[in-house]
Order: sequence, then C-alpha cells, then structure tokens
Amino acid sequence: MTNIVEIKNQGEFDQFIQTNPQAVVQLTNVPNGQPDPTLEAASNDITNVKFARVNVVELPAIAKPFNLNTYPTYVLYKNGDAWQVPLTDVTPEGLKAMAGVFSQ
Repeated sequence: MTNIVEIKNQGEFDQFIQTNPQAVVQLTNVPNGQPDPTLEAASNDITNVKFARVNVVELPAIAKPFNLNTYPTYVLYKNGDAWQVPLTDVTPEGLKAMAGVFSQ
C-alpha cells in the first residue's frame, strides 16, 4: 500500500502543502501512479512526513518556480514553504536521510 498522494490539480497541491507541515513532493514527467522505488521507500519508512507526486506535464505551473530540467525532482516543504533547493538524482537512502533530518 502506498502512502503517496497523487496530486491532480493546483487546488489539491495547495491544500496538500498547507495541511501538511512537513511534506516531500516529487515533481515528475511520468504518469501518476507509476511506481517510483525512491519515493515508495521513503514514504514507507518515514511516517511523520507526508509524500506526494505531481506530473509536471499535466501541471507545469507547480514546477515553474523551480526552473527545472531534470526529473524526478524532490522538493521538501515545511509549513507551506519550499524548505530547500530541489533535489535530483537522489537514492532511496538519500531521500530518506533528507526527509528524516527535515522532519526533526
């Protein structure tokens, strides 16, 4: 069972960021629902952080502020604000470590 929220529109994204004080959002260019071992591993191991996935092909406005050209990219949000620069080329262990430190 997955703990990852599939964001389908701007309103869902805004609500997810505002209602989850600690969140990791994967920005991807592959269809929602397609498994991602990195995100799955982190979401299963870290329970005090919420995880979501956004398909930027369908929702480009969400990724636009970051001026991205590499996917997937992970953005950590704390209290509604992007907490750090986006992360790319992350291993499952790396994402778990970042989310774990971020959640303390």
